[in-house]
Parts: sequence; structure tokens; C-alpha cells
Amino acid sequence: MALTNEDLQAIATLMDNKLQPVNGRLDKMDRRLDKIESEV
Repeated sequence: MALTNEDLQAIATLMDNKLQPVNGRLDKMDRRLDKIESEV
């Protein structure tokens, strides 16, 4: 059974939704590290 483009798009959308919280946390960490670097 092969996956269609619609199936792959649906999977990609689900993964994007699941990864949004992780990306948000990484963005916060990145901003904090940038702040630390600018202070040093």
C-alpha cells in the first residue's frame, strides 16, 4: 500500500502540530542564550 500525496500532507500537518511546542521552547532557549552572549 503506497501513501498518496494527500496522506503525506496529512502526516506532515500532524507532525508540525506536534512539534510546535518543542519549537516554541527551543526559540525561548535561543533567545535566552543570545541574551547571555550579549552580556558576556
